Amino acid sequence: MQYLYHQKPSAMQGVVLYPLSSLKGKYPAIFAQENEKYVGREGLAQQKIPVLNCSWNDVIFVAPIEPSKVFEAMILAGLSPDPEKLWYKIPINDVKHLPMVWYSYPGTSEGDFGIHAQDVALVDPEKYQELSEVPPNTIEYYEEVAQKGEKPFLFHLIPHMFIKGAVDVSNAEIIRWTAE
Repeated sequence: MQYLYHQKPSAMQGVVLYPLSSLKGKYPAIFAQENEKYVGREGLAQQKIPVLNCSWNDVIFVAPIEPSKVFEAMILAGLSPDPEKLWYKIPINDVKHLPMVWYSYPGTSEGDFGIHAQDVALVDPEKYQELSEVPPNTIEYYEEVAQKGEKPFLFHLIPHMFIKGAVDVSNAEIIRWTAE
């Protein structure tokens, strides 16, 4: 079985992950809390997701790599990730009915938040494979951030998947990321 990973929101209500655009009407207080992570990066919310023909706020972001691999890479780079975070381990079969794309996340120049068509491809759930390791450019990023004493973006330069619509996580296992 192949899985996708999404950090469990601290104020999670029920068993459905909603995109920000839906969350705003259903749970305004939770929307406000989740939207805080985009302060200073407000342009992201206006980004269009090629292929899915929707905005950044209309998708659920999931990682195609087990969080423990990210945790270990961060520690090796000299960072101290929060071991208390919980993650949904979502079976790919639970979302195969939803439109989703793979975003290669090649990195952009400073201030370019653009998601470009050449970096996005439809996902065939039957062929999906989790990543087995953290990309080298992400490890370099972690090392640079650690040297500067800054807080990293956890999945910077790691490919993402964008799922259009709400995701039912009632069958998802809840895991804690820990070093193996």
